[in-house]
Amino acid sequence: QVTPAPGPLNIILVDTLNTPANLVAVAQQQIVQYLRTMPPGTQVAIFRLSGVGLQVLQGFTSDRDLLLRAMDTNFLAFSSNTEGIRRRWLTLDALDQIASYLTGIKGRKNLLWFVPGMPVHLTRDGGYGGQALPGNSIRNSTVNIDLTLVHRLMDTYERFTAEQIAISPIDPRPISPSRNIRIALTNLYAQDVAQATGGVAYYNN
Repeated sequence: QVTPAPGPLNIILVDTLNTPANLVAVAQQQIVQYLRTMPPGTQVAIFRLSGVGLQVLQGFTSDRDLLLRAMDTNFLAFSSNTEGIRRRWLTLDALDQIASYLTGIKGRKNLLWFVPGMPVHLTRDGGYGGQALPGNSIRNSTVNIDLTLVHRLMDTYERFTAEQIAISPIDPRPISPSRNIRIALTNLYAQDVAQATGGVAYYNN
């Protein structure tokens, strides 16, 4: 597909692989609301990540009707029960595909990733310095870290940096008054990834 002229571009990524079904519906509603009021001329593409991989629902366009039509879809049609390390590798593959899709387009690109928390720690050190990754088990102060995954995260981070892709994770979970350590940890990862790539993390909002 022909890519648009250089300029600010926005990719909306609806992540049904790492998001519960009820939160996917919340994200879909909020995205539609944004598209109906977005400034004219805003260039947007819509992607879906599911158990079968990454799909482009709509390439870059500023046509609001085309974007709304792309959002009028069953986002859970390809949902799966993929768990653990397999899910993280599928997520990383999708991020690499997004980087490839944007190769050659100059300027800043914004990845608006609708996902609770952050399924992969996409930072310069692949999350190694944080001593933990989502899904790893911590026993007797010893952290089991998959170094193959860490190195792949580092490579993907370098690709995002080279392509000037800023990640802004958007958590569709509602505000919770209770303190949940796991939720707080995933929010911290989202903030780390956003800061590392030049984006902004939205959560508990």
